[in-house]
Amino acid sequence: MIYGIVDLGSNTIRLSIYQCQGSSFRLLLHKKEMAGLAGYIQKGTLSQKGMERACQALIGFRDILDNFAIDHVSVFSTAPLRNIRNTEQAVSFISGRTGFPIDVLSGKEEAELDFVGATHALPNECGLLVDIGGGSTELVLFENRAIQFSTSLPFGSLVFFDSHVRTLFPTQAEQRHMKAIVLEALRPYARWPKLTGAHICGVGGTVRAAHALANDLFSLPKDSGQLDIAHVKKILARARRAEQRDLVRALVPVVPDRIHTILPGMVILCAIAKYFQCQTVDVSRYGVREGYLLHHVLKEGILHVR
Repeated sequence: MIYGIVDLGSNTIRLSIYQCQGSSFRLLLHKKEMAGLAGYIQKGTLSQKGMERACQALIGFRDILDNFAIDHVSVFSTAPLRNIRNTEQAVSFISGRTGFPIDVLSGKEEAELDFVGATHALPNECGLLVDIGGGSTELVLFENRAIQFSTSLPFGSLVFFDSHVRTLFPTQAEQRHMKAIVLEALRPYARWPKLTGAHICGVGGTVRAAHALANDLFSLPKDSGQLDIAHVKKILARARRAEQRDLVRALVPVVPDRIHTILPGMVILCAIAKYFQCQTVDVSRYGVREGYLLHHVLKEGILHVR
């Protein structure tokens, strides 16, 4: 079976087409649109222009799916339709215009599907899964490949850029302010055990972009599957000093579509790593889309403990 999954996110809208056989799958095609829907949310409401921007991307994806005669398609949305006051209106408008039913995931569902997708590709038995999106950040603490705790924080790389960065790169004061917001948001999770020596399992575009950037700047092997938090801190330090011009030259060829959001995302990652006492990130190539495919299409379960 050929199956299409569309992920309508805060920063990007992505189409992934998979070939599925039994409980296994293979990615055939991946396409993304940098829609920046979080930027169309004003006072908790997604604007008409934002809805139309989502429709534009989905109609383009519909053409691709029709060209390949793919009938099995699921569309889900995360923070941009979940964290707004006019969710019902936005879903009705976008579905009516594009013909796609839209499944709006709760923060808990998104975190758990991240876990299913990421652990499908990584052997980690325990650790902290982190998915820094444009509009939200999902955390899953897992042990023996089962979920212990999960949550969704109401901010991400694009939200932080729009709300807390005045120019292209965050200043030292802006970085400190964003870090303080993350640490304050983590206070309710003090009961979660710290993970000294354990790895973060990193999911999503922000982590993958940070990994690619660190590999390039520090001349690391491109097939390295691990990101060192110390390297992330050094990149953030460059943005605070007179090395910004050199940093722009590094960002443009490696992560051109994330040049404005990558550093706020890195601030979030560093704050989470500090709070949970983790020093490294194992970067997964799979995440919520693969989790959605595995759980909703291929019927692989989600393992809960609490």
